[in-house]
Amino acid sequence: MIVFLNMARFAIALVLLPVVVALTQSFLSQMAPMKVIFRYFTLGVGSYVVMHLFIMAPQSGYRFFQKIFAETLKFSSFLSNNVPLLVPLAATLLLVVHYILLQFVDPKVLSDYFIFATGFTWAMHLILSAHDIADEDTSAFKPHYFCMMTVVFIANILLIALLMDINFTKFSMASFMQDGWSRLMDLYQLAGKKIMNF
Repeated sequence: MIVFLNMARFAIALVLLPVVVALTQSFLSQMAPMKVIFRYFTLGVGSYVVMHLFIMAPQSGYRFFQKIFAETLKFSSFLSNNVPLLVPLAATLLLVVHYILLQFVDPKVLSDYFIFATGFTWAMHLILSAHDIADEDTSAFKPHYFCMMTVVFIANILLIALLMDINFTKFSMASFMQDGWSRLMDLYQLAGKKIMNF
């Protein structure tokens, strides 16, 4: 039974991998025309990666806030276990606060700092979540890890894209989804051709 479950998880991860690729490409193509925002966002992501690799990984702080988030959802064990992974709390709060402040303050004063912090905290959420999920999966091929991380990434990028659409007129959730769907169909067709020719 465990072997079957692991095979199913691995199959789900393989099926969802093109979704991860397509949504990532679509997200970057939506961000690219917003040159300053894109620069600060990628700088935030890159800064966290450099900090994680060469300075320190703030796992204890991350786990503390994840535990608090999980505690607020303790009325449901399913929500308590999954929502803190699926929702990048710090990045979400930053974009919500940014949207509220935009109603009162000139966006040029705020956006660079908020977007840098959003990229930084989102990268932190994804990388530290990946560490925690990988540590939970003791099997050699890590099917639970691959399955969960594809789901976590997809949920995260959809939420961040929605919040970007709310904050910035140049980012369109509808265009993001349409472009992502088109890219996904191309990837599935390419994979289908490769399998048929194998």
